[in-house]
Amino acid sequence: MAKRYKIIAIILILVLCSTFTGKKESNNYSDVTVTVAMSKMDYITKHNIFSGDNGIKYIGHRGIGGLAPENTLPSFELAGKLKFWGTECDVRTTSDGNWIILHDDSVDRMTNGTGKIKNLSLSKVNSLTINSGKNIGDYKGVKILKLQDYLLICKKWGIVPVIDMKPSDNLRHYDKFIQILKKNGDVKKIVVISSSTESLKELRRRDKYLTLGLLCSDINASNINFVKTLGNAFINSSFRNITKDQITLCHKNNIKVGAWTVDNIIPAKSLIENGVDYLTTNKLLPEVKGKEIAIN
Repeated sequence: MAKRYKIIAIILILVLCSTFTGKKESNNYSDVTVTVAMSKMDYITKHNIFSGDNGIKYIGHRGIGGLAPENTLPSFELAGKLKFWGTECDVRTTSDGNWIILHDDSVDRMTNGTGKIKNLSLSKVNSLTINSGKNIGDYKGVKILKLQDYLLICKKWGIVPVIDMKPSDNLRHYDKFIQILKKNGDVKKIVVISSSTESLKELRRRDKYLTLGLLCSDINASNINFVKTLGNAFINSSFRNITKDQITLCHKNNIKVGAWTVDNIIPAKSLIENGVDYLTTNKLLPEVKGKEIAIN
């Protein structure tokens, strides 16, 4: 009988040892997983599109909206020719789930057609012609671009795509959006901005390397904290409300600051002196022989 109890005791000891050993191994694996994840995020932060940036960077608003019809091929081509760091565009989805370049939620203002983008097929959109915009008389027969067309133009000129994701009901097409980015560009060198926190969270969930930007009218603690939770992200605010203290606070939190939409040289110089990192503009050109040039 004593021998039987002794055997049972030995078995129990072995089981307990196995349990503790298992827990220890599990914790070790957990620690390794956390370490690897932190290492990856640290790598992304050090090698994203903004790392190593020094000095002000210019982003052409909707191409160069002050010289050619906004969000069109000639407007994006001009941004490349004029050596902008990046060029911004706006994206929408058609009724059949295709991503196209247009600011408004309808085609009424910019084209010879009518109707909401979400109610129009890609075939219908392709049949329309842009008949409005800056110097439209010089650009006959201009068409609405697809997202992939825009990305290829940016690749051609070596400029950074800055894509404004408009808040809408197109979340179901985000997987396709990411696929288009990866097929037609380097996702590590693409910036997506939005005023929708939901959109930004959905994009981050799909890709950890994509650089994101929160569009906002003002910089505050809530916006800063949200951008920090995204990781690999920055704040893009209305230039009218940006102060030097806000820029300093963002920089202390390792967050870059962009200003939109700056079309006058006086506030541009003030923002640059205060340390803003990016200027989105329709009319101010990057430095040419040390002098800023404004287009009237």
